Amino acid sequence: MERIPVRPTATEAQEALVSINEARSRLANYVRSPWWLYPIQGIGVAAFIIGIGFSKVDTVLGTTALAVAIVLFCTLPLLQQTPSRAVFDVYTHKGSRGLAAIYACLLLILTVTAVWFLSTAGPSFAWVVYVAAAAGLILTVAMGPLMDNRLERAIRVGQ
Repeated sequence: MERIPVRPTATEAQEALVSINEARSRLANYVRSPWWLYPIQGIGVAAFIIGIGFSKVDTVLGTTALAVAIVLFCTLPLLQQTPSRAVFDVYTHKGSRGLAAIYACLLLILTVTAVWFLSTAGPSFAWVVYVAAAAGLILTVAMGPLMDNRLERAIRVGQ
């Protein structure tokens, strides 16, 4: 026998909405990445830029740096998982997509500029790749918390 849903009264519906908003507000207080996430992710980004930058000039350094980046990017999601922690993806959340696109474009510009400069100016300008890598690390450490804040705000207001 099927149960026919009983339509809630206006008071019950209002109480349910208040309860949902309170729960959302409490959840938003916990939407934070671990303090170590963005610095380690930034190191991975820096290693990636170095790996791409030196891939033609110094294959040992390039390959090693790319391997470090791949290991970091593959392990970071696993390190965040615990039974009492939900992992949110700030990069694909609609509140953060604009910032994530800016972040990705800036990283692409840094990487392409470093590769282009090193290939045209020669190995004596290898420092440009290191500067781009440092800029990628700083960019990651700066943009990550901004995207966390956008996600927190979106959860708090129910988007």
